[in-house]
Amino acid sequence: MKEVQEVTGGQGADATLNVSDHESAAALAVAIAKIHGTMIQIAQPENVSVPFAELVFRDIRIHGSLVGKVLLYVPFLPAKPRNGADMK
Repeated sequence: MKEVQEVTGGQGADATLNVSDHESAAALAVAIAKIHGTMIQIAQPENVSVPFAELVFRDIRIHGSLVGKVLLYVPFLPAKPRNGADMK
């Protein structure tokens, strides 16, 4: 989270893609999104858990996607990320 805050000037990411089935992944993806940001849930775990306060007080939008292959999203990622983010 610290790295995202550093490269975005403390704002957070405009949007995040959650591609992990880990039980805390959705909450982390929402936490690093900026206020009024978007989290796209691509992984398909049994349950997706996000703290209520993130949705209401930070106005985070969550979109689900049936697309199961992360590589399909690669063409939509910027060739050079804004703010010097490292796309590892």
